[in-house]
Amino acid sequence: MAGVFQPNVFQHGVFQEDVPSSDVYGGVGHYLYEAARARQLAKITRTVPPPIDRRTAPIFAPIGQARAPMPASVPGIDMAAIQNQRMAEQVQAVAAAAKRRRNEQALLLLAS
Repeated sequence: MAGVFQPNVFQHGVFQEDVPSSDVYGGVGHYLYEAARARQLAKITRTVPPPIDRRTAPIFAPIGQARAPMPASVPGIDMAAIQNQRMAEQVQAVAAAAKRRRNEQALLLLAS
């Protein structure tokens, strides 16, 4: 019964088609919807963030007096002897760790 007008039960004296003649837009409602949607989107506000400053920060000179540089050779201190002593201590520490590992391995072999 396409195209047959029926009385509208919600509005007195208004007739409507039982099947709309156009399937997509049968009236002006879509225009009203689009206008309402445009107003709704216009209400949305967003503050624009400031631009990102990618410049490097300035490096200022230190405040106060600069420390005096340490002299290259201080009388009474033998830097080579200190270095040799530190290297000997390091070698002893490595040897002690290796000995400890060997002892632990021997103990585990005996226990198994």
